Amino acid sequence: MPTLRTFGLFVLTLGIALLVLEAALRFWFVTPRYKVPDPELGLLNRPSVRVVWSDEGWAVNQINSLGLMGPEPKEPPAHPRVLLLGNSYTEALQVPREESFAGISESLIPGSEFINAAHSNWSMAEELGLLRRLSPLLEPDVVVAQ
Repeated sequence: MPTLRTFGLFVLTLGIALLVLEAALRFWFVTPRYKVPDPELGLLNRPSVRVVWSDEGWAVNQINSLGLMGPEPKEPPAHPRVLLLGNSYTEALQVPREESFAGISESLIPGSEFINAAHSNWSMAEELGLLRRLSPLLEPDVVVAQ
């Protein structure tokens, strides 16, 4: 019986170790579904989610409470406040914010604020719909569409 008991303890320990390993891997390499359906625009980012991207490159980014890539918009707004619209190039999931168009632009223009409202696989029509929704909230000084 000690052999069966030892084997059972081994299986239990192995199972717990595998669960811990899977949880760690999911935390570092996999992001839960971060897109949610929107009746007007299709898929939007889920607000207030941490995104770990490991398909092309590796980066950890934050989606703010508005569902936009990056930090919360500043209150009071910085000037100039620039709203970026575009596709995956502008969204820049594959790199940290500091290496994205928005992050580099903010570092080059002191006191500015670049809000990244880009979404992969979007057309200009969807970007226009998002612009109509966000403009009253964010009141950007400049809108850049890619």
